[in-house]
Amino acid sequence: MKAEKAKDVLERYVKCGNTPCPNDKPSCDGCVLKIMAEEWDEALDMAIEALEKQIPKKPTEEAHDEKALSYNLYCPACERVIGYRGTITGRIAQKYGNEDYCGKCGQAIDWSEDEV
Repeated sequence: MKAEKAKDVLERYVKCGNTPCPNDKPSCDGCVLKIMAEEWDEALDMAIEALEKQIPKKPTEEAHDEKALSYNLYCPACERVIGYRGTITGRIAQKYGNEDYCGKCGQAIDWSEDEV
């Protein structure tokens, strides 16, 4: 399902007051009784996924080399490399691209200096 369709399904549900009616509103073109269960489930899944990406998550990390002098930092959602951290200082040495969100999937990234 495309984002526009999911938005339409959710808006139709809200338009009807969030409660199923006995279809006594013939002029209502957004009656929830017209929404297929499959469409509803898919639209809700897409909305939840979009909201989850707005919650900042710490990057995952993996040793960049055998001596573990640096660690690659990966997006927790799509596993794209988004930076690296040196082991000497333990601080994030480099962030790639947008500093707040993954450039590939849009996941919000928590760059706080706590343990990654």
